[in-house]
Amino acid sequence: MCILLSYAIQILYVAKYYSKHDNISYVICDTNCKNVIVGGMVCLGIFMMLYEWERGSPISMGLIGLVLVGIYGLLLYDMPHPAHIVFAGITMAGIILFMMYHAWMLDSPLVYLLVCIQILLVTEIAIHMDEDIFKVETGFFLNFAGYYVYLHTLIADIPVGTIDI
Repeated sequence: MCILLSYAIQILYVAKYYSKHDNISYVICDTNCKNVIVGGMVCLGIFMMLYEWERGSPISMGLIGLVLVGIYGLLLYDMPHPAHIVFAGITMAGIILFMMYHAWMLDSPLVYLLVCIQILLVTEIAIHMDEDIFKVETGFFLNFAGYYVYLHTLIADIPVGTIDI
């Protein structure tokens, strides 16, 4: 629940400031909401890492850690700084790797479908990076959020630490 609340606060801020920007990066770096986004990401990061720790999956925890490093890097450098683009790549790669890892572990058709959608979305983002990609980026992050919730609802009955190889 704490993860969802932390994520929801940030989504509301991004939605509030969307009309002024073409992509999420410009929104999260906007001085009107950057502090709220940073605070929300720190809380979200703590809750996600604690959850992954409790699950006992070092690979999953490491991949979420990679995503968080990417996100914190995004918040350190404003667009269009080159480091911002690098951290965006780290974030998106971490998300896709996390999704692929769990899809492989669970062998679920729905999970595979969500991974394929994620790969299509990141491809679209990469191709149209200099255009208005806000809606595609939003789809990317909402798909991941839905995947994360579904994944952890699906594996809630699996004993902690038993899904890793």
